[in-house]
Amino acid sequence: FCYGPIKIKRVTDVKEREVSYSGGFGASNSLKRTEVDVDLDYQVLDIPDWALNAQEKLNAIYTQTEVRLPNEVYPDTLTFVKGSDGQLYQNVLSYKLIKP
Repeated sequence: FCYGPIKIKRVTDVKEREVSYSGGFGASNSLKRTEVDVDLDYQVLDIPDWALNAQEKLNAIYTQTEVRLPNEVYPDTLTFVKGSDGQLYQNVLSYKLIKP
């Protein structure tokens, strides 16, 4: 649920790991890729009054998370996939659509 821009305060850790996964339907070999987890602390900026005023209602509807408050710092982990070119790509398959 998005209601304000995020500012990264600091990166606290970076971990690289090899992950095995199936190549698809009927694939007998497992494939490997390198994933990079970035632990960080962030703040939400410019939180609108409507989000703060409806905090209890939003927390009840979106039980996966809570409304973020101004001037608070929150931890998170972002996962990236390291491409064969050495570049990092966001692991978009880990995102879910949350319906109210």
